[in-house]
Amino acid sequence: SRGQGQLEHATVSRRIASLEKSLNVKLVDRRKRLYELTDDGRKLAVIGRRIEEQAEAIGRLAVAAQDAPATEVTISAPSSVAIEKLVPQLGAFRAMHPGIVLRLLGDHQYSSLSSCQSDLCIRFSRPVENGIVARRIGTASFSFYCSSFYLEQRLAEHYEFIGYDSEVMTASQNAELKAIVGTRPFVLEAKTVELQIRAAEAGVGIALLPDFAVEQNPRLCRLELSRPLEVGVWLGVHEDLRSVASIQAAMNYVESCYR
Repeated sequence: SRGQGQLEHATVSRRIASLEKSLNVKLVDRRKRLYELTDDGRKLAVIGRRIEEQAEAIGRLAVAAQDAPATEVTISAPSSVAIEKLVPQLGAFRAMHPGIVLRLLGDHQYSSLSSCQSDLCIRFSRPVENGIVARRIGTASFSFYCSSFYLEQRLAEHYEFIGYDSEVMTASQNAELKAIVGTRPFVLEAKTVELQIRAAEAGVGIALLPDFAVEQNPRLCRLELSRPLEVGVWLGVHEDLRSVASIQAAMNYVESCYR
């Protein structure tokens, strides 16, 4: 459901045990900390996924049917995009659509559109979730940045790098970093651009950052280690919701932020 977080391991374990007891069927093999589904468990998982998909479809139908003058639209986006691109034009959107309340999620991971965790998503790679309609609304360039005093203290062969957590890197970002960094280890991995910016400002190392978020930052300087990395900016919406008036208004707003 919307806003539901990840469950703790102990909670999942208790729920599995309760389900096994109620069904009188063994669903998982417990081997130390590794759980493996039994044959019956795999069959039940397939059935459960079908039920989940139907429940999600009902939820989307309810959202579409309840589109009213006063409504909420949730947008999932990288926090740097939310801060630098969406918020500056939010006042104009509110003036045009006073009845629509935008809920901005500065995500470092995907929020599911199918299960209505968010209504729209903005990503640096094309969303691949089933049932999602996506279009490219712009581009973002990434370059290497660090503090000026970091450069003064190191030769190029001693450069150290700040990396993205593997969960949030696009394939192109990963390839670019590997090409430059080579076999040198990362001194820090972070889940958000904001953490990387603060680390670079503090002289921790060199980070591959979106130009729109840092090009006016006086505490950072750009390094010409490679040409800027260009990635697409994608806007996604579930096909069941794209005709909802409030969501269409929010989509137009997001696209206007990239014109």
